[in-house]
Amino acid sequence: MITRWLIPLVDSGGYQTVNGVAAAHCAFFPNGKTAGVANYFGQTASFFAFNATSGMFGEQLPTLDYYGYVPRDGQNTAGDEGSTTQLTAHPHMIVTHPWINTLYIPDLGQDTLHVYNFDDAGALTNFTHYDQPLGTGPRHLAITPSGRYLYLAHEITAEIRAYEVDLSDGTLTQIQDDISILPDNITHSFALSAAEIHVSNDGRFLYASNRNLTDASLIEPTDPSDTIAVFSIDPVSGCLIKIQSAMMPGARQIRSIELSPPGYTSGAGGQDFLVAGGLTSNSTAIFKRDSATGLLNLSTVLHHPELMQPSSYVWL
Repeated sequence: MITRWLIPLVDSGGYQTVNGVAAAHCAFFPNGKTAGVANYFGQTASFFAFNATSGMFGEQLPTLDYYGYVPRDGQNTAGDEGSTTQLTAHPHMIVTHPWINTLYIPDLGQDTLHVYNFDDAGALTNFTHYDQPLGTGPRHLAITPSGRYLYLAHEITAEIRAYEVDLSDGTLTQIQDDISILPDNITHSFALSAAEIHVSNDGRFLYASNRNLTDASLIEPTDPSDTIAVFSIDPVSGCLIKIQSAMMPGARQIRSIELSPPGYTSGAGGQDFLVAGGLTSNSTAIFKRDSATGLLNLSTVLHHPELMQPSSYVWL
């Protein structure tokens, strides 16, 4: 029997703009008692008490307010607030560290990574921040299961910055030069940007999607389409080594990728598949993943050309 609950909607807060608030990402604290929402256009990160038994949000906790940011020379201010610009702050994601009470918020507009400590009640303390090169646009990040390494995707420049994490307090140390997610034969332009980033459950491989912002109607038969960059992670240093640029035929704007969960299949280690979606080409593909080498099989297991604007996936 399937039972359904009607969960009341919660106003995620933030400043209203012509594009709305754009709640971009929601995350739960490790104890399951607090939820956080990054409001991309709303220029805030909002937090709420959460009841894991009822699935209900409770009182709103203090909000992190980034309103009033003024762009600096070297940032991308072309276009308007509806495009990938840095005219305002754009908190894009909230990620809690798996082992210590530290959370990270990449801010695409301010070119910075905000870092906070939190307690069991969800109260935040402003800890530190890590400025990124101007015009790079930090979007999403992934942390290895060990908690030792953090990888930050720069949306605008389509690069990844690798950090080592001090497990005593969550501070970060950059461990290698920023590395491109683009295929080696592709020259970067503002039409190319990084979107999603994930680390495999064994901590050995990293996957990042490159989304091409060109109009999907302009795709030609010989177009290289969007790609998924595959990196191996050095077990000693945490540094990345690119091992593959996997093409998703006919895709445009690979906004989301998601690894199948550990133990989902009978294969060694689980995570034998990766699903990816072309937002503006209305296409979804599932790749077979070799859990030993990390490589993706370019002969997709499934290709569905008619799922409208796929932007997120959850394996059940």
